[in-house]
Amino acid sequence: MERYRDILIDHCEVKAKNFLSKIERQEPLFICTIGNTETAKIPEISAAGKYPEVTDYTPAADVELLFYGECKCIDGVPVTPDGIPTPALITRSALTLADIPVFVV
Repeated sequence: MERYRDILIDHCEVKAKNFLSKIERQEPLFICTIGNTETAKIPEISAAGKYPEVTDYTPAADVELLFYGECKCIDGVPVTPDGIPTPALITRSALTLADIPVFVV
């Protein structure tokens, strides 16, 4: 049975398997770097937020959601202009289920 059957290796198979063997049985850590740009505030260009005036709060709100399970700097969760909620909801669910600690930069 293949040792890394759940991992698709597309390039440099030997290097990839060496790397995987080195990190095997190590505890994972999720590192999140937050930030935004002025471009995110331009209506109809960015999907970063439904309301450009609160786009500066989106990174902080996403991180609060990861840490606390809720946003503290805004009401609700960040949404796209189409009303789609932040991917941070899925990220939090996955990290919680896998019991992976979060570190924010």
